[in-house]
Amino acid sequence: AYLLALRLATMISQFCQAPFYSKLPRMAELQAAGQQAEQLRLAQRGMRLAYWVYATGALTVALFVGPLLQWIGSRTPFASPGVWALMALAFFAERFGAMHLQLYSLTNRILWHVANGVTGLLMIAIAAISYRSLGELALPMAMLLSYAGFYCAYSAWHTRGAFKLRLLRFELSTSLPAAAALCAGLGLTLLFPIRP
Repeated sequence: AYLLALRLATMISQFCQAPFYSKLPRMAELQAAGQQAEQLRLAQRGMRLAYWVYATGALTVALFVGPLLQWIGSRTPFASPGVWALMALAFFAERFGAMHLQLYSLTNRILWHVANGVTGLLMIAIAAISYRSLGELALPMAMLLSYAGFYCAYSAWHTRGAFKLRLLRFELSTSLPAAAALCAGLGLTLLFPIRP
């Protein structure tokens, strides 16, 4: 059940990359031409669409995959609503950090090894420490805490410095609306789980 949830989250995360990553060649051209304002507008548009695609996919899974598996007679149930909620939020945070880091990489300064290395170590440590007390929630919780606590902050901090971003203003129209919708939707699925 956990591996199925992980695979679905990975698929949604990969699918939602297209609106942002398809614009990278154009953003690189704008970076080279010094047209930073246009570059940031293009990045913001791609990020916004990517977040909404991700949130829509994650909420669709939360609502329909459990009943669908039951309907087709699957012997494998879907992960619990708590596991899926944490996993969905963790992958949203991963997308946030990855897109900011990709935007920063257009400056020809590459920090992926630091971001991924530290995040991975944090993930392993948090999962190992919390597994006894949290059980099945330990792994998605470790993902969420390491992505949100380090990966996102590290990536956004570098993007803010490189592009002189007013980060809160940038995110108010980029990630925050989709994040709020995702949190609200996942919260409702926790409060009112769908019984197959």
